[in-house]
Amino acid sequence: MAVADLLFATAILVAFSIIDQLDRVAKEINAAVGRATGLKTDVTKDADVEALMDKTVEFGGSINFVVPSAGIIRDGQMINTDKETGKVKKVMSTDAFRLVMEVNLIGSFIVLREVAKRMVDNGWICVLCTISSVNKCGQASQLNYSSTKVSVALWPKSLAGEFHMKKIKDIRAGGIAPGYVGTTGGSWYGPGCS
Repeated sequence: MAVADLLFATAILVAFSIIDQLDRVAKEINAAVGRATGLKTDVTKDADVEALMDKTVEFGGSINFVVPSAGIIRDGQMINTDKETGKVKKVMSTDAFRLVMEVNLIGSFIVLREVAKRMVDNGWICVLCTISSVNKCGQASQLNYSSTKVSVALWPKSLAGEFHMKKIKDIRAGGIAPGYVGTTGGSWYGPGCS
């Protein structure tokens, strides 16, 4: 909702994988800044993201601004030792690491690819990549999450170079690092982050 508060838009489409959050956010945006709708989307699935883009165009006429901010956290240390023996008692599973990569990194890639394709083909403007403040320093017990955020932090520069090489002038790639934002996922950070 923090991003939506700053937007002056006629139509906003939000995507979540959790339907109750989707409805809540769409209602909040409608009340605050105008017209919004939502679509349940799994950003790790090409077909879901393509459907999201098609619905966005149908709903708003064009896509001029995208915030590919899907993210999950599966905190855990890569290795966790027993306090008494000092021996490894638990490790971060490959599945936990891979799931965060799929959603936070590959999901953001699919969203950006699909929106950029439509922007270029239709002459629309703007791309915005969001990045977490974690990209500068990492976060203990978040090797998987921090890895995705540092990767995405590099994308605006890489995308700007690609767009320049192909003489794509109407798309801008940028990034923001808002710090900890009051979301359900960040509620464990403490007061003001829930």
